Amino acid sequence: NAVHGAINVISPDPLGEDLTRLQLGAGAFDRYSGTAELRRRGIYAALHGYSDGGYRADSGVDQLKAQLAYGWSRGNSSVTTRASFHHLEQETAGFVQGQDAFRDDDLRRTNPNPDAFRDLSHFVISSEVVHRTDEGSLTVTPYAIASDMTFRLHFLPSQAIEETRHVAVGALSSWQRTLGPDTELLAGIDLE
Repeated sequence: NAVHGAINVISPDPLGEDLTRLQLGAGAFDRYSGTAELRRRGIYAALHGYSDGGYRADSGVDQLKAQLAYGWSRGNSSVTTRASFHHLEQETAGFVQGQDAFRDDDLRRTNPNPDAFRDLSHFVISSEVVHRTDEGSLTVTPYAIASDMTFRLHFLPSQAIEETRHVAVGALSSWQRTLGPDTELLAGIDLE
């Protein structure tokens, strides 16, 4: 959910210990969340749902995230394949204008742009292949991404709707070697 940056998310290892977890939450402003996770025999599955009515008028958000992963390891080689999906429906809110508007309890809960929204669907599938030797470790990760977003540009006079679609395939690769207790060599090529 990084708006102007990137977040490195490290997903749970599907080869970890067995896991069964269910978390439910509720809070102010019609906020509800739920997460279910299961890990068995090299398979990891997770589903996360979140709904928030927002503290401002017409500013709620609903989102669903899902991940399915499979891990395999034998000797010096391992493969981890992951598929993840994210769907977001957000009613965005514009800036409240006026002298000291933030001090006015009633005004700051209003939404000058009640028709503003952002809807997003995002799918990623990747497969990380790792081979370790005494000389170092080679990792190759082919992937495919598909994104689709519709967004009202409520901050422009036109209030235009932007539709963005993106499909990409690529591969990340790296070779890593430890040269000493405080020195490591890492080289790679990424293509998209």
